[in-house]
Amino acid sequence: MTVPSVAAFCVIYGESGLGKSTDMAATFPNALFVARPGGMQSAQSFLGIEVAEAHVRTLEQVIDLIGLAKQRGHDAVVVDDLSLLAESTDRDLDAAMAAEGNRNKYAKYTALNGMAAALREQGRYAGLHFAANAHERPTGMDAKGAQRSGGPKLPSWNMSDSIVHEASLVLRAARDARRASNWQ
Repeated sequence: MTVPSVAAFCVIYGESGLGKSTDMAATFPNALFVARPGGMQSAQSFLGIEVAEAHVRTLEQVIDLIGLAKQRGHDAVVVDDLSLLAESTDRDLDAAMAAEGNRNKYAKYTALNGMAAALREQGRYAGLHFAANAHERPTGMDAKGAQRSGGPKLPSWNMSDSIVHEASLVLRAARDARRASNWQ
């Protein structure tokens, strides 16, 4: 078996309730899970394991946790849920820009894209796997009227594209229509 020399950057996206968080806990039981309080209860209830958790609101705070995760012996950082953290970061950037009188509507997207790149880079340079769950953004039209593919739901289409482009592995979670019922 060959072990990759570069830490993986993985994104799994899909609607809620499909088991993305539970799958991440089974895949990365020694990870530091960045989640909302109570966000990783599925690890205990479905798998019988307790995972290490950190509760933060923004992408910038996640970036700050990567070095700490390495120091504490974790082999990965898992963000559950990237869509929610990106949304909180987006709101904070809007508030900060309004307070500063900054009217450049593209500045926050530049900052968000920079944070997305930093998540990938910091994890890889630290030698930690980085994985994230996200909600799903359906195919649709962007602000310029161009048709865009679906993917992870993030504040901008470009941020979604950047995350997918840079990832080692991108998976879309979906219900299996051939099954009579959902998994329990």
